[in-house]
Amino acid sequence: MPTLPAPWAVRDRWLCVEQSKDRALTLEELTQVFKVFRENTDSFARENYLACALLVTLGVRKSELTEASWQGDRSRGRNLGATQRRAANPV
Repeated sequence: MPTLPAPWAVRDRWLCVEQSKDRALTLEELTQVFKVFRENTDSFARENYLACALLVTLGVRKSELTEASWQGDRSRGRNLGATQRRAANPV
């Protein structure tokens, strides 16, 4: 039987139960993390920086933002709000 190179990764991936967090980042933590992002532009692209800023500003999960359907008349710049699609079986 072959040996797994990282057995803890498989164990954690399949046996770990996700739990929501009751903690929010402080302003000091956000300031520090965005400072580190700016200092490491060679490995952290501007698109990633902007995506993180958008997620923090909106306070949503990445999947909620990427799965939102955008509505409105973009040619006239009106009503560019998002409507959220809910999964049939939310986790």
